[in-house]
Amino acid sequence: MGFFDDLSKKVAETTSSFQETTNKIEKENKCKKAMKENDNKLEKLYIDLGKKVYELEPNTEEFNNVVNEKKTEIASIMKENENLRIQILTLNNKKICSGCGAEIDMNTTFCPQCGKEQEKVEVKEVIPAGKRKCSGCGEIIDDNNLFCPNCGTKKEDASSNVAKEVEVDELAEADEEKKVEE
Repeated sequence: MGFFDDLSKKVAETTSSFQETTNKIEKENKCKKAMKENDNKLEKLYIDLGKKVYELEPNTEEFNNVVNEKKTEIASIMKENENLRIQILTLNNKKICSGCGAEIDMNTTFCPQCGKEQEKVEVKEVIPAGKRKCSGCGEIIDDNNLFCPNCGTKKEDASSNVAKEVEVDELAEADEEKKVEE
């Protein structure tokens, strides 16, 4: 039976990995689609701005209002596209070099293009729904597992953890009271 258990474990891991990859690709494609739509909006804004500049008398209040309004819309869309670009980079575990603007791995300490030291970025680990981190080895495993398949650590009972925390707090308070009495 060990062979089939190992096989089903591998299938489950592969399926989970495939699903995570698919979700990442879907998010990346949504960002790219939104960026493309924003690029189309920008092109229309630039054309509209050019028409208004041509049609209106320069340096009038109406001219200045129209130009400032279009510039604000353009800046807003460009900022949104920059945020979408950062989301795509983050999905791919990348960042932008603060020196030369090259795309580099998130954990890079020095840029391979310009050599500038990079600011450390703390990556928050995301644990998918239905999964948990093993308290023994730190592996991400199914939440239903009573024991970790990697190291054999038993799943912690949340209620026993709360009881332990309360017990530790009570002991700490008792120690404080003893010190005050002495």
